[in-house]
Amino acid sequence: MPRKPRIEYEGAFYHVITRGNQRQQIFRDAADFQKYHQFLTIYKNRTRCRVYAYALMNNHVHLLLETADVPLSRIMQGLNQTYTMFFNRKYRTVGHLFQGRYKAILCDRVAYLLGLIKYIHHNPVRAKAAQSPDDYIWTSHHAYTGKNNPLGLTVPLRSRSWAATVPTSAMIVSSELSIIRHPLISYYACYHFCQEAAVGALTGC
Repeated sequence: MPRKPRIEYEGAFYHVITRGNQRQQIFRDAADFQKYHQFLTIYKNRTRCRVYAYALMNNHVHLLLETADVPLSRIMQGLNQTYTMFFNRKYRTVGHLFQGRYKAILCDRVAYLLGLIKYIHHNPVRAKAAQSPDDYIWTSHHAYTGKNNPLGLTVPLRSRSWAATVPTSAMIVSSELSIIRHPLISYYACYHFCQEAAVGALTGC
C-alpha cells in the first residue's frame, strides 16, 4: 500500500517523533546529545523554522516546530542524515540509525501549544529518566524557566509566564494525554482540510 503524502506548507506546526531503528539507542553518551543539539541548531538557523520545544531521549526525539519556506521533510531528512553520519563514524557502524519514517502530527498551534510543550517536557518523567523536568538537561524545559536557551528557542511570552507558574512536579492527567495524543488536525484524518489550508497559505485566501 503506498504511503499517504505529507501535508506541508509554510507556517505548518508539527509535533515530530523520530525513533531509533528497532528502538535502539541513538544517544550513547553526553557528547551524542550535544552533537544532535548542535545539528538541530544548524538546521533551525539554515531553514528558518521555529523550534518551540524538544526532548532528546536515549532512543527517540520529540520536536515541536513551525516551518518557514523549507518543508518539514527536507528539515528532518537533513537533520537525521547528518546525525546518522556522525553516529556511524563515531561508533564504526553502518546502516540506518532511525526507524523508517518519522511520525509527524500537524497541530493547531493556538489550541495545543501549551499542552504539547508540557507533554514534551514531561517525557523524561514518564519514561522514569527523571523525577521532574528540572532534573533532565536534554529538553527545552530550561529555556522556559529562564535558565538556559542555547538553541535560541521561540518562547512565546504567554508560554514563559505559564511555565513559571506550573510546578515542575506536575504530571499530565489522562484526559490531557488523550487530547494531546489525538490533536485537532492530523495528516490523514484531515487531509483535504489541510490541502485547503496549504492553498490558503500560498494564495492569501
